[in-house]
Amino acid sequence: MRYLLYILLICLPYALAAQKADMIILQAKAAAEKNDYGTAVELLASINPNNLTAMKFKADCFYGINNYDEALQAYFTINKLFKDEAMFEIAKCYAAKGNVDEALSWLEKYLNLKNKLDEYAIVSDKAFQSLTNTKQWKNIWKKDWYSQSEIQQNAVYSLLRIGNGQAALDELDKEQSRSIPRHVYFACRAKTYTQLKQWEAALSNINEALELQKSIDDYWIVRGNIYFEVAEYAKAEEDYSKAMKLNPYIIPLYLKRSEAARLAGDFSQAAEDMDIYQQLYPKTPETIYQLGKLEAARENFSEAIAYFNKLLSKNKSNPEYYMERGLIELKIEDYQAADEDFGMALDLNPSLREAYLNKGKIRIYLLDNDSACFNFEKASSLGSVEASKLYVEHCSKQK
Repeated sequence: MRYLLYILLICLPYALAAQKADMIILQAKAAAEKNDYGTAVELLASINPNNLTAMKFKADCFYGINNYDEALQAYFTINKLFKDEAMFEIAKCYAAKGNVDEALSWLEKYLNLKNKLDEYAIVSDKAFQSLTNTKQWKNIWKKDWYSQSEIQQNAVYSLLRIGNGQAALDELDKEQSRSIPRHVYFACRAKTYTQLKQWEAALSNINEALELQKSIDDYWIVRGNIYFEVAEYAKAEEDYSKAMKLNPYIIPLYLKRSEAARLAGDFSQAAEDMDIYQQLYPKTPETIYQLGKLEAARENFSEAIAYFNKLLSKNKSNPEYYMERGLIELKIEDYQAADEDFGMALDLNPSLREAYLNKGKIRIYLLDNDSACFNFEKASSLGSVEASKLYVEHCSKQK
């Protein structure tokens, strides 16, 4: 089912380049991601029937609620309008309906295409589980459907999927990997180095991929994530925006771009993205958390504290919530409340060096030098460079 949710608009990147997201489609997609396909279908009923974006997604939703006849009708229309773009989905619908001959016929047509899912993704799809022991199914897989390039590419993808970056890198260094399309090769290397947290190498490789192919949203996301990790937030925001111009229906990117924009000081874009994300997921902890961070960054401190109060009213076991509220209280000089929140954070996670650091700062403000030195020493022992400097400044003469 995950394939259905993420296949949306793979075949339409150029059409999307000039479009902005339709809020109804975003709401339908959010509903489908919660397996509420019925709501998604109802939302899409009001969309212009000639909207191909909605048509594709609506078909996926009909499949999600097991309405295979409606799904088939929609997929056949798509397959006619966009040659060969819904063959796999048609095969799955027939398999779900128990029509083995039609399912395997359409699957065979799909396997003849140049661009297709890897073998593991196909054979492990739930739609085909009832067919895997049939003679017809086994006969299909006697044929070599994948070129050497595709086999090698799929081997790398499989290793990346399970998070084995070093093995993927070793695979890419093999002679047969030279047959992989160059932009795919460099993108895979970038993802591999990203898993290994080797940011410079990752950036170099994704730049090579983007030089060769700029119309794949995933490449811009990869580079945006790298920039985010190395604190180049304005560049991350720019790359996320480029990905969203190609495909504005990647919902997690609204949250990610909002965070990057906030950290880059672009509060207008951050607020715009959070407004969209909040409409889709109004009550999730990540929504409330990012809203709190945004209001704190905009120095709307009472609103920010209200968001973290809301989070803590539902979950008192997350030290990060206490940390964030404590930082706001520190800014407004409510030292007692901040000290208590940093203390609560440390009760939940005694290795939070920033909590010790900030408790030390508070004790300086309160003229409690002994307690300040204790906290600076603890933070320093956990790797805080700032705490080490403050310890030298305020405490070294006491020894």
